[in-house]
Amino acid sequence: MLSNMDIAALAELRTHTQWVAWRHKEIVKADGTKKLTKPPVSPIHGGGASHSKPADWGTFDQARVFAMSRKMAGVGFVLAEGDGYTGIDLDKCRDPATGEIEPWARAILDLAETYAEISPSGTGIRLIARGKVEHATKSDPAHVEIYGKQRYLTITGDHVAGAPDDIREAPQTIAALKARAAEHQSAAEARARAAQPEAKPAAPAKEPLDFFGGRDRKATPRPDAPKAKKPKRENDFFRGVNDAAMCDPGWFLNIFPRAKWYPGSGDYRVSSVDLGRSLEEDISFKLGSSGGIVDFGVHDMGDARRGRRTPVDVVIEHGGAPDAKAAAFWLCERLGRTPEDFGWGERAPEPANDHQPHDASAEPRAGAERANDASPNRGAAKPPLIQATPYSWPDPASIPVREWLYGRHLIRRFVSTTIAPGGVGKSSLTIAEAVSMICGRPLLHGVKPASALNVWLVNLEDPLEEIERRVAATMKHYGLRREDCPGHLYVNSGRDCELVVAKMTRGEMEVHRPLVDAVKATIAANQIDALIIDPFVRSHRLPENSNEAIDLAVSEWAKIADEASCAVDLVHHARKTGGMEVTVEDGRGASAMISATARRVPSTR
Repeated sequence: MLSNMDIAALAELRTHTQWVAWRHKEIVKADGTKKLTKPPVSPIHGGGASHSKPADWGTFDQARVFAMSRKMAGVGFVLAEGDGYTGIDLDKCRDPATGEIEPWARAILDLAETYAEISPSGTGIRLIARGKVEHATKSDPAHVEIYGKQRYLTITGDHVAGAPDDIREAPQTIAALKARAAEHQSAAEARARAAQPEAKPAAPAKEPLDFFGGRDRKATPRPDAPKAKKPKRENDFFRGVNDAAMCDPGWFLNIFPRAKWYPGSGDYRVSSVDLGRSLEEDISFKLGSSGGIVDFGVHDMGDARRGRRTPVDVVIEHGGAPDAKAAAFWLCERLGRTPEDFGWGERAPEPANDHQPHDASAEPRAGAERANDASPNRGAAKPPLIQATPYSWPDPASIPVREWLYGRHLIRRFVSTTIAPGGVGKSSLTIAEAVSMICGRPLLHGVKPASALNVWLVNLEDPLEEIERRVAATMKHYGLRREDCPGHLYVNSGRDCELVVAKMTRGEMEVHRPLVDAVKATIAANQIDALIIDPFVRSHRLPENSNEAIDLAVSEWAKIADEASCAVDLVHHARKTGGMEVTVEDGRGASAMISATARRVPSTR
């Protein structure tokens, strides 16, 4: 998994909660070729991890244990906005069989400015530098990538001999690699310009087409129709249309109905697969005047504009508009504006809105489905509230199993409930279970914890001295000492500090958000695996017989379990049963308490 866990650079990175697991995944590209990718996996919930969603990241130990238990390829470190690190990749520069490094990469390593390690494939070198680059650099021709954020780095610990073993500033390294990338970029652009065909004579006029290739009778001008006048400053017109289009994603979604909204990075993205091309990167559309459109599929492949595009460009390249004017007029229609609003002269012929089907061979953007031409929500630059996500049909073997922590009662990222009448030993039971978990031994009924775990016991009724007596008695009963417990036990008493996650305020239910955030923060800081709340009724100030109120409180604990990646056990009182046996349905108060939890067990389990 890691060849050297004690190296200084890795020891420093381990102090951050920015770790993920990763696995190999083979994908088939549009041209039929196969490629081995390394998607990150969250050690918190087992799904795909996002480089812009901290809730998906875990500690180093969480990521390592998760990856090892599921036989994944390794762990990775996510570059975050304020962590002060820059990741550098030197690709395809090392022979994995001989270890020989290409001269250009050797020259970089000889600068010996910061930590460097060998990539998982053995064909590349990864450097981690202190400091944050302002802009990313990616050049496939130069085999160089430099990132400061929105990226995760696979970590091997396979230190390159001669390089420092700690993370340092690397100004010469970064400058040299940027110069190399610029040199190769210029050469690629020159080759691209040289390969462009010579301009052909203008073709004879044909019957006008709509932007998607269909015949457009509405756009056919009458013989005596006057030509529309251009504005005095044509650039002002196109600039105005482009600026307005950057604030309304409706036209973009019209052309790219498969575009997905990514709230973390604040942009829409269209994959190359959905575009029907064999390139690897996406098209990104970020809203607002400070946003932009970048086709990352071509930005480092000789494109003279490094992938940057305007809305007019996109409509021409992917929407089928024959020229800039037609593209701009179509955008005006989508925006609910007229060309005159942006400075055009006389009103031009109405752009068509009855796009007709046509021969698929003339489709300008293979593989993409066309949306209908209904006008978008004009003036709205907000992301959709919800989008249906296509099921990816993963390999069943790759789906993480449930992470049971204690028997069949506690599951990581879920809430469970312990229900019993008062005075029968619920608190003693949960303390014994907590001790079992921190020592990793089966103390009760042969139930063995998954491993030695960290447990946080919050008793909201008893004073700390009473809790200490019970813990000491439990340890003595089972013949245990502190050194027998690899895990850590954390204990808080409600007599010293209340823990109320929700309450009524002026007749309205209210979640105590600062406290909830503090709970999640201390769980993360102390790597808590299991949290016990005893009793649940003391963790809220809501009407106990209201399903709506109890659902709110339990759901908040469920969110804590999910976002903090721990199991939560809510200890709850049973109602009076007249001497009858207590079942899980006998929890006091609203039935939402039972409905919202993952597992319920009576105290006689």
